[in-house]
Amino acid sequence: IGAAEHSFQILYPQFDVRVPRDIDAVAVEIQRLEQRLANLDLTDPAL
Repeated sequence: IGAAEHSFQILYPQFDVRVPRDIDAVAVEIQRLEQRLANLDLTDPAL
């Protein structure tokens, strides 16, 4: 499996997200990530 595989592009970020060292900023980023992952269907054969 190469790095260009579609599942790798979905599961692993293409860039890092930088947030301030502040608990509220970290919480917002965690919520954003949770929302994105909630829509991910790992049983989808297209992955």
